[in-house]
Amino acid sequence: MKARFLAIFLSIAAAESRAQFEPPGLFGPVTVHLKAGDFAPDIRFDKMLHSGNGVPWNQGNLSAHLSALVFLPDTHDNPDLVTKWNALVDKFAGQVQFVWITAEKESVILPWLAQHPMSGWVFNDPMNETGKAYGLEEPAIVFVGADHRILGFDGSILPSEEALNAALAGRITTAEIKPPATVAEALARAKAISGSGVVHIGAEPPRMPRAGEHKPDFAPSLTLHVSPAKDQLNGGDYSGDDYWSLHGFNLKSVLSQIAGLTPSRIELPAALDLRTHYDFDLVLPAPEDKEYMSTLIQQEVERQFHLTSTHENRRRDVYVLTAGEKKPPAAAEDSPGIGFSSSVGYFSSEWAAAGHDFDPGDFKPIGIGDVSEIGIIGTADEFCKMLEMELDRPVVNETGLTGNFKFEVKGPEPRPGAPPPHDFVQRLRDQLGLIVTEEQRNVDTLVFTLTKP
Repeated sequence: MKARFLAIFLSIAAAESRAQFEPPGLFGPVTVHLKAGDFAPDIRFDKMLHSGNGVPWNQGNLSAHLSALVFLPDTHDNPDLVTKWNALVDKFAGQVQFVWITAEKESVILPWLAQHPMSGWVFNDPMNETGKAYGLEEPAIVFVGADHRILGFDGSILPSEEALNAALAGRITTAEIKPPATVAEALARAKAISGSGVVHIGAEPPRMPRAGEHKPDFAPSLTLHVSPAKDQLNGGDYSGDDYWSLHGFNLKSVLSQIAGLTPSRIELPAALDLRTHYDFDLVLPAPEDKEYMSTLIQQEVERQFHLTSTHENRRRDVYVLTAGEKKPPAAAEDSPGIGFSSSVGYFSSEWAAAGHDFDPGDFKPIGIGDVSEIGIIGTADEFCKMLEMELDRPVVNETGLTGNFKFEVKGPEPRPGAPPPHDFVQRLRDQLGLIVTEEQRNVDTLVFTLTKP
């Protein structure tokens, strides 16, 4: 997937970590604040690019069916999303009215659509008037009921089949849900949701991060504030020009984050407690770059936990990645690298509902066979680094591949209550021609040792 728009969107969403400013919103300044139950504004557009039923659009159409409104200003850079969109329109034909709103130059979108036909209603709104009318700050799905009123907002790019089925069956809720505070509460909620079929979406449009909204209330200094995590299940990584907060991290995960290394390339003393999660907060007297803050946080972690660190070239168990006769597809020259994120798949609401327990305190890196799906557009080195993020050992690139490729490994359709598959190595070979072997190699490792207090 080229996903240029997604790359732009992700960079905007991360604005808090780069600068202190109030985001204007992707669709322009927000002047209206709609919520679930409000009357849905009219669809505004310059040109109808495709008719959902072969006739001109009438605003009364929003009262004909359940409607799913998708806002994606950059369409022509996202052909994979269009393919998924067309499949949804076909599957829910006659039940759901699908409306896609883009904001393209006609000289770009019209020839592109001639090569990539779209189903459903497709409108071009280059001034983003509809996005503004719905009070959107970022791309979102708006569900509108047959009574012309807003059912709610979903921060996804495309609606899921689960959400569409729930909306059709009246199983959508916008009630505010407090994040679970304990593992037991999270498991109980997962089982309840899985059994009820209820899908939660937002009562209001999703917000972009505000400058400094996560800045901790500490006096500026060069001291790192470390405390037990207030909420180890719902932490986060928040930063600005003069602060960095990492909440809900254990020692290895925080060192991995600031050092830019995967956890498998960090070695900590066995005597340290890696089950405990902490909140790490640094508030500086003046703006500094990330490299300075990373160095300072590592120094403070070493000081407060009585550690010293060295980089060592150690002989380690690794996964070696080589290329067979088949090669991954080359990326287009203008494709920006963007990860779809890997997923292990062994803990889901269905898995929990089947009675299986999960304790994040006991979480351990997984074997490569337990990966569910992964995707990235980039180099083989970047793919290996992304792949090893959750693995129990490093991944060494010996593919010999140069240039950018589309690395994407898809998994099978999940089956409710069934354990996850463990065939990632075979799918990697079948889909991309990449071969994994377990061997030993010398690997640069960040090694920490305990010092006397």
